Amino acid sequence: MSIEPPARRVTTTPASSQPYANDPTLATRRLQNQTQYGGRTTTTAFNAQTTPVADPNCNLTGFKTGFQDTGRLCLGWIMDGTSIANCYRVHLEKGFTPIIATACSGTSGVAFGATEINTYSPGTCVIVMVHDKQFKGFILGAVPNVLDIGKRAYHDYISQASRKRVDDVHKKYLKQPQSGQMVDYSAWRAWDATLASEWGAITSTGAGVTLDDFMVRVSINEFCGVYGFYHDSMLRVAGYNMQVWTAGSERESIMDQAECNDTQGYSPYPWEAMGLLKPAMMIAEYEPADYQCALAKPYYAHWENKHEFQQPYHRTQQFYGYLGQGSRSVIHAPPQGLERWTYKGEKGSPGGPPYDSKIETDTGSAPDCGSGPEKDTDHDPKPAYGLREENTAQDGRLFLASAKGVVISKRILLPMPQRIKRPEDYKSGDEAEKNYKAASKYGSGPDHSITGTIKTTDNDYPNLQRAAAVLDLHGYLFNYAGLHPFYWHAKDYKTWEQQELEYAQYNQKIPKFQDLAGSKMYLKEEEPKTFKIDHRYEQAGDQKFYETESFVSLLEDGGVVIGDGYGAEIRMSGGCVFISAPGDVWLKGGRDVQTWAGNDIIQKAYKSVDISATEKNVRIKAERNVMVLAGNDSSDKEGGILLESRMKTLDYDFEKAGDEVKFAGIVMRAPNANIVSLAHQIYLRTGGGGSSIKPGNITIDAGKGEKEIVTKSNNFYEYLKQGGRHYQFFGGQGVGGTKKSNMFSENFTLLTGPLGIDKDLILNGSILCKGSVLASKGHILTSAAAKGAIFVGPCDGECQGQVNEGIDKIRDLIDKELPQTGNQIDQQLVKSLWYEEKKAGNDRVMDIAEFSFRTDDDYKIPDFVLYEDRWQQMARLGGETPEKWTEKPVKVKTGDDSFPFPGKKWTKDEQTYVEQDFKIVQPAGGYIDKQRNEAPGLADEYKNPEFKDNNKKKLDGTYPIIPRK
Repeated sequence: MSIEPPARRVTTTPASSQPYANDPTLATRRLQNQTQYGGRTTTTAFNAQTTPVADPNCNLTGFKTGFQDTGRLCLGWIMDGTSIANCYRVHLEKGFTPIIATACSGTSGVAFGATEINTYSPGTCVIVMVHDKQFKGFILGAVPNVLDIGKRAYHDYISQASRKRVDDVHKKYLKQPQSGQMVDYSAWRAWDATLASEWGAITSTGAGVTLDDFMVRVSINEFCGVYGFYHDSMLRVAGYNMQVWTAGSERESIMDQAECNDTQGYSPYPWEAMGLLKPAMMIAEYEPADYQCALAKPYYAHWENKHEFQQPYHRTQQFYGYLGQGSRSVIHAPPQGLERWTYKGEKGSPGGPPYDSKIETDTGSAPDCGSGPEKDTDHDPKPAYGLREENTAQDGRLFLASAKGVVISKRILLPMPQRIKRPEDYKSGDEAEKNYKAASKYGSGPDHSITGTIKTTDNDYPNLQRAAAVLDLHGYLFNYAGLHPFYWHAKDYKTWEQQELEYAQYNQKIPKFQDLAGSKMYLKEEEPKTFKIDHRYEQAGDQKFYETESFVSLLEDGGVVIGDGYGAEIRMSGGCVFISAPGDVWLKGGRDVQTWAGNDIIQKAYKSVDISATEKNVRIKAERNVMVLAGNDSSDKEGGILLESRMKTLDYDFEKAGDEVKFAGIVMRAPNANIVSLAHQIYLRTGGGGSSIKPGNITIDAGKGEKEIVTKSNNFYEYLKQGGRHYQFFGGQGVGGTKKSNMFSENFTLLTGPLGIDKDLILNGSILCKGSVLASKGHILTSAAAKGAIFVGPCDGECQGQVNEGIDKIRDLIDKELPQTGNQIDQQLVKSLWYEEKKAGNDRVMDIAEFSFRTDDDYKIPDFVLYEDRWQQMARLGGETPEKWTEKPVKVKTGDDSFPFPGKKWTKDEQTYVEQDFKIVQPAGGYIDKQRNEAPGLADEYKNPEFKDNNKKKLDGTYPIIPRK
């Protein structure tokens, strides 16, 4: 398509002749342009000569006051020009050479206000006003060319939603014969334009600014722009790549090499948002001579960052898209000792000047160029201090971490700050010059007190105190730390106290723990408060909210506290796990429940301990000793036992109690009661079971021979090995005490002392005796008497010697040999095996062989302390008085009374039970946080937060419990 006028072509060329030959005032106008209009200072205000020195023809008077010259409108074509000077060379339809012309503006031309920046391209047909008293023309507007070849047309749309041309009402003339005499002056206007006075402009690349009654848009294309719609009051902001900047935040969403990345950063301070980690002058000023001069620094503006590669520092950052995967949010603190946050940039050459020619004044001289300051380019990267991050992976996994701590809490009293002044209403609100310290750094108000750590007062175990007083931490965090920016904006915001909230009274009501001492298995839930949420929830009634606090707190030292609203708690701190509840503690597994301890397992119960297995066995095994006491001497009740030992030692050392006791085997000791075996049958045996049980003796000792052994049975059967003997030894105690003995064997029987027989004595042999045979009744009947022997035969001489010899042998066996054997047996099988030192029958061993708990030295606890459980704390602060646990000791003859874990010292002697009170949390029938007071009178509990000094007591008789009654 040609850019020339369709009616005629311009064929003239510039010539030396005057374009206006009949203009009598031309010389005068030239003189005036060289004097009065020669420069900004050529006015009377600067004492300049504004009139000719001589006017012999008196032409000047007529030029100043005459109205005979009028302006003329001409059609012309822009041949060339410069946008910098808003100056064009226009070829007029009646002229021979181009004239200089400027475009008229619809805005003011003074040094303030908006200035129109519209320009005309070469080839544009324009309407120009020419006046004889002006040395140039004035472009009033552009005339569209006639589009005579439609296929060359290139049109855009005001709205992509129209998708076609407008309604037929706008095409009625075009549909008439010869197009209703209409000429195509569209000049690439939008296809969907109407006659409804749309305003705007659209470029050939699609960039446009449009305004009509129902829509406004400023856009580059349909994917990059701002759109506003009247009918649904909708605003659309679109950007394929987008940046949003504020004084303290920045969002950048870009397509980076096939990766969609959306990053957002936030800073609490304006200097950090500009890249300064320490407040200082952040910008450098350049004068016009610096940045408007091609030979100076035309690539800079009037105000520039002092650092060439200065980067905003955002403490809070959020990442979406490829960098964030699911999402990523981080918080960090700036590294110490670093002043600026910068990009890693390479300082390159500024390049040549943006234009080749020099800008000259009307006198032809070039202006003086400045230099301006040099920017900093140093880059000293240091890692920021990571404080918190929250990540969601592409697979949906959520993982978060905090360097300081994590608190997840369910609580009902959450004061919401309420704005009472707008930021711009600073005269009656918070004003830095009068009553407010902006950012706690600039202004006249008080400092904004804040800390992330509550000071501990327990020098021995601050970590245990922090866990026990965790509710004070919650009170500080939720009632002040999160609210403190609003709190110090005392005139801009109303920060309610918890005591001013009308919908609830406590964060935590204290349960009635004594209900567990009765027939109730569980605590009942508290009576809830009911709130109205909105009309949808009203269908199911107002929603219930409970005055109970449950939480999961990950503490700054690494401790963990989990609590519910009924006083139960899991507390992990100091390398230990405390599981506590005002009611029962259940450990339940569908299969095994295992408890492993690297050292000891201690289980205590105020009442009974039940260990049972429904189908299989209960085993108690110890590599060394198993000690069981049933029926402590402090109890009037009964107790009883079964044991196995596989050790081989035969010594019994009870000289020291606790772990120093050494013995083996099985010892059943009941010094003040009986040991009774009751069974359908009783079997006592040594040896057997292959080789697992060694054969040995069975010794029954009745008080070292001072007491009786009584058996009672229908029959008494005694089996001796063939050739075996049955001995009975008689005599006093001590060494060599056996004096007489009886012996029964298969071939011989010896009896000491007289033998009394109530019936007949039947013998299969002779009677050999040293005394007489006396019979008070009857007679001595023998076979010899039957043959005629009337008298008893004599036994003298050799006969008497043989009888005496036999009787002496029997007496020697009974009185000497067998008692010696008895003494040897007593020494070998009784005294040496049972009565000697550290043997089971030793009097000392028998006296001190008794049950004992471990000693304080055995427990190896150098510093025991036990903080009260959460429910105990709630009961105490709520005024309840649960029953107290008083431990009953086990008396030990070889030392002090023994106690179960943690031993006598830590149970009775030392103050080991710690009661922890609160400073921020106020118990008054329930828990509620202390008032902050109005700013700047912040209560000291929030200004200088620290845990309250704890109260230590002796454990015994102080530890609260709720036993069933």
